[in-house]
Amino acid sequence: MELELFINSTIEILKAVPTTLSLVTLSLSIGFIMAIFLVAMSLSKLMLVRFFANSYIYYFRGTPLLIQIYLMYFGFGYWLSMHENVKQSIFWDIISEPYWYAVSALMFNTAGYTAEILRGAILSIPKGQFESSYSLGLSYYQSMIKIILPQAIRQALPAYSNEVILMVKGSSLASIITIMEITGTMNKIRSETYAVYELIFIAGSIYLLINFVITRIFNYLENKYKIVSN
Repeated sequence: MELELFINSTIEILKAVPTTLSLVTLSLSIGFIMAIFLVAMSLSKLMLVRFFANSYIYYFRGTPLLIQIYLMYFGFGYWLSMHENVKQSIFWDIISEPYWYAVSALMFNTAGYTAEILRGAILSIPKGQFESSYSLGLSYYQSMIKIILPQAIRQALPAYSNEVILMVKGSSLASIITIMEITGTMNKIRSETYAVYELIFIAGSIYLLINFVITRIFNYLENKYKIVSN
């Protein structure tokens, strides 16, 4: 690859970084909130509620992200497009955008993984923490929100950092539904220039740089909020 083409390709792929970051940020943010509710449901005393949460977690951890994106876009998206009243609604401009199907698939996927990470972290908290909170007059939900969950999140930081990195890499699959993130832009340039290895190297280096920054951020958070055991 000529130097000029290499530089131009790098600049073009770098322009797609905000799209990748927005996909990851949105899906992680909403997915984390969903995960908290899923954890609460999975720890519920009601069998039906536990069954729903555990089934959700099992499905999204047990099936490939690629299949989930296909189901969201070619399944649910196609089903919506078959309804004329949906097409005529004010939300059609949003519903017809592949971007939101990618966000939805990533969001549902990370919610399942994050819920399991948080559940494991909560179960690792000594039962004496619950008993102490009850003795202070706190209810189950108050003790969970004020005492248990903050500790569990700190415990879960190392595992959750892996989930964030996996989401960055998983966002590359959004290119299959025509989203011009890093991988989608790389494929577009490849189809125009027929360069392969150089473009893969550029895209791979950008993903590596993003994940390096994420790793450093989580290392800082782990050191700052680590639980020191006596």
